[in-house]
Amino acid sequence: MKSLLISTVLFLFLAPVAAQSASPAVTVTSIPVPGGGPLEYLAVNSQTNRIYVTSLFGNQVSVIDGATNTVTATVQVGSCPIAIDVNPATNMIYAGNGSGGSVSVIDGSSNAVVATIGGFSFPYGIRVNPVTNQIFVSAFGAHTVSIVDGATNQVIGTIPVGVGPYGLAVNQRLNLVYVANLNDGTISVIDAASQTVTNTFSLPQGARPGNIAFDAKTNELFVTAPANAVIYAVDATSGALVATITGGKSPLQSPIDVKVWQTGKALVADDSGTNLLLQVSEISNQAVAKISGGSVPFGIAVNTVTGKIYVAEQGAGTVNVYSLR
Repeated sequence: MKSLLISTVLFLFLAPVAAQSASPAVTVTSIPVPGGGPLEYLAVNSQTNRIYVTSLFGNQVSVIDGATNTVTATVQVGSCPIAIDVNPATNMIYAGNGSGGSVSVIDGSSNAVVATIGGFSFPYGIRVNPVTNQIFVSAFGAHTVSIVDGATNQVIGTIPVGVGPYGLAVNQRLNLVYVANLNDGTISVIDAASQTVTNTFSLPQGARPGNIAFDAKTNELFVTAPANAVIYAVDATSGALVATITGGKSPLQSPIDVKVWQTGKALVADDSGTNLLLQVSEISNQAVAKISGGSVPFGIAVNTVTGKIYVAEQGAGTVNVYSLR
C-alpha cells in the first residue's frame, strides 16, 4: 500500500518528455549522483556551500560540495526519502522518508544521522524556519502538518489541514506556514505560534497544487500544478489569484518545482514535460527565459550567495548546475 501511494503521487507529477527549443544560458556542469534513483528534491546551505539531494529508492541523501561540484558523502536515511530542507543556522538537514514515515536529522558537520523522528504518514513536504528553529512536516496520508522543535527533535504540535498536503513554504517574519493541499485544491495558512489554521485559500476549480514558494518582498505565493500545466501566483494575505502562468508561446506541460531566485524580481521553475528550466519574471508573471539541457527535471534549489541553481534530473541521475548571471 505504501509503495502504491508513492507511485500514485509521483504519477501526478511526471509527464511524457517532449523536446523544445529554449533561450540560451550557461550550464556550469552536470554532477553524476551514484546510488538508486530517482533523484527527488534538493536543499542548499548557502553558508557552507553544500547541496543535499534525496534519492527515492537509494534510501540516501547525497552531499555535494558547491565549490568542486562533486559528491563528497552519501548518507543512508529511511525508506524512500523525498522532501528535504536545511537549517543554515544550526547546519542540520531534515529528510522526509516517504514510506518510512519518519524524518532523518543529519548533522551537516559530520554527515551523520543524529536522530530519527517517527510517526508521520507519508511526510512529503519539509520546510524549516531558521528564526524559530522549527521544522514543519506535511503528512500526506494524515492530512496534517506537524511542528518539530529543532532543539529537541520532538514533535510539539500537529495541525489538521486540507486533503493531501504536499509542498510547504514559510514566512519567517510572520511565522506563517503555507501548505499546498494536492487533493482538494487549497492552500492552508498556519500560524505556527498558535498552531492553528488561520485561513484557507481556494485555487481555481480542478487545481492540483504541488510545490509552493513564498517571496517575502512581494508577499506572493507561487504554486506549481503539474496536472494543470500551470503555476499560480497568489496574494499571500488575501489568497486572491494574481496570475496564472502558462508559459506563453511554449506552454508548460508539467511544472514540478519553483523557487525564488531574485527576491521581488524572478523565479526559477522546471518542467519535466519539456525538459526545461524556466526563468519567470515576477513583474510580468511570464516566462522570460527557457533553458534546455536537462532530462526529466524535478526538484530545484538555489544558493542565494552564489546565485547558482541546482536541479535534480531524474532521467539522467544527475544534478545540473546552472548560472543565469
